[in-house]
Amino acid sequence: MRKRRFGSVVRVTVNKEMPVHIREILIENLEMDRTDMYDLEGPLGISHLMSLYQVNRYDLKDATYLAGIPVPLKSKDYDGNIFSAIRQGDFLVHHPYDSFHAGCRLPAYSG
Repeated sequence: MRKRRFGSVVRVTVNKEMPVHIREILIENLEMDRTDMYDLEGPLGISHLMSLYQVNRYDLKDATYLAGIPVPLKSKDYDGNIFSAIRQGDFLVHHPYDSFHAGCRLPAYSG
């Protein structure tokens, strides 16, 4: 609000739990109409929380996730063809939401 030097208030969003006397202070100091104040449930400005991730406090962040590679895909007999590895025996491969790399390459489609 301090950066905005000119113009009238268009909308102010407040938490529905905000005390009435604080609302009155805002209405008076911003010289706004009561109908321009909107109540919301829950925290406000949650989209700005991601800027906190830029703070260089690695002790407050989750460790980097390193996906494990199934044993059949790490063996010296693995030739890079996941389907031949599956034919040798079943195994579970989990792909994290942000990566589809399982340490293997798929064979070319021969149609």
